[in-house]
Amino acid sequence: MKIIVNRGLDNIFTRIRVFKNGHLMVVCPKERDYCELDAMDGDRIVVKLNYVIIASFVYRDGQDVFYISPTRMSKLWSWLNFSVLPYLTLVLFVINAMIVSDAYDFLCIGMLVLTVLSLMFFMSCAINPRRRDMMFRLDVL
Repeated sequence: MKIIVNRGLDNIFTRIRVFKNGHLMVVCPKERDYCELDAMDGDRIVVKLNYVIIASFVYRDGQDVFYISPTRMSKLWSWLNFSVLPYLTLVLFVINAMIVSDAYDFLCIGMLVLTVLSLMFFMSCAINPRRRDMMFRLDVL
């Protein structure tokens, strides 16, 4: 059985750990995006990036290649969290030095709170199984 993991940009330097029936079977180095292991019908396979579960499934005969990738929502959300929101917040706070207004101060604080809450919710998606399924997709090839 072969497991291919597309980590996404925010997990590019994480290790892939594969567990079979609760026992650690394979730890892939950071440079490799796939791992191979022997599995029998009915084995419970859990794939983790470092210590966060990204996929969990039961192996069935005939399903030999699994592809795990971030969803479109995950890619868009990570782009917003790491590329757009922090820089927009920074620009608003730089402009804040030139504009003296209570409404603009409120806008800057609101943008900062929005950025922090978005990052916190994004990071909590890895812990909650229901939201984790929205972040990673498992395909059988």
